[in-house]
Amino acid sequence: MLAIMVLCFVILDLVMLVIFSLVEGLRGNLRAERVLDKEASSTTTGEQGRIKEFYVYVCDSLAWDIFLGIFYGYKAFLQICGLFLAFATRKVKVKGLDDAKWIAGTIYITSIVLAITILALYTLNDFVNRHTAVFTGGLLIGTTFIMAFVFASKMYALYKDPEGKSVFDRTRPSDRPQASNPSDGVERVVG
Repeated sequence: MLAIMVLCFVILDLVMLVIFSLVEGLRGNLRAERVLDKEASSTTTGEQGRIKEFYVYVCDSLAWDIFLGIFYGYKAFLQICGLFLAFATRKVKVKGLDDAKWIAGTIYITSIVLAITILALYTLNDFVNRHTAVFTGGLLIGTTFIMAFVFASKMYALYKDPEGKSVFDRTRPSDRPQASNPSDGVERVVG
């Protein structure tokens, strides 16, 4: 059930990105603006006495800010739901389901990546290629860190306890006392 819910969220992300790309890709505005730099003049004289003017292409989207507001609002809603789930699952007895610290770490990572991405997007608004690279890179970096953060720790726990003997135990398998050797004649109680 949880995997289906995560798959639905991923599909919703893809649908949002595809709809925006199709709708705004057809309505976008591409214009050439003259470069106005105080250090380098926007007009120079070339080798043959011709005047050179420098232009940069700027791609405007009519609804980019609205899309970003909807997209990041949706991500904030998911983070609030994650905080609620972290709060609700923090006292669960099954160690495999007690993911409060992992959910909190995931929210921390995505908040940092989203904040940096939003600041960079507004800073690089006139640079089309860098703007797209930062947006895509922010999504990929956030997703990669979350996957590594959550699933790498789960795989390590599975490596340490492949048979699931400590599923209901709150301690890690390496922290539990080991059973004594019965041939040494000493009786030990393992808790």
